[in-house]
Amino acid sequence: LESPIARATSRPMASAASALEGRWMLEDDEGNTSFALISTDLEVTFVDDPDTSMRIVLGDGAEGLPFAMVSSDGEELCRGKLVETSEGQTLELESEEGKETWRKIKPDAPKIVSRKKGGLPRIFTKEGQQGSNQPEEG
Repeated sequence: LESPIARATSRPMASAASALEGRWMLEDDEGNTSFALISTDLEVTFVDDPDTSMRIVLGDGAEGLPFAMVSSDGEELCRGKLVETSEGQTLELESEEGKETWRKIKPDAPKIVSRKKGGLPRIFTKEGQQGSNQPEEG
């Protein structure tokens, strides 16, 4: 018997890929957070564990969950759905082990978070340049 995942066609996946591609912040039931990247071919890369290989595929839509995440050997790990909210896109994933919520990071969001003003100053010097822990007068 062919699985519903194996029957997935490329046309529905093309529109799914454009919706799912990007940077995502993950949060599990316990409030733990992490980050993942979903590529145009729906390969999932976890920032804190880049060696883990997963892929999103089109599922059979059972229980209103049209996507499935599978491991590198094809084992289905969880099912999920994409939800549009006022705050942006959310990917809600469900498995026997629990639920996770992935929130899409907007493409124009900064990749570097600036430091709070008044925090500890950092002093950087280029190689071969004299550095000082005293501020310049001026």
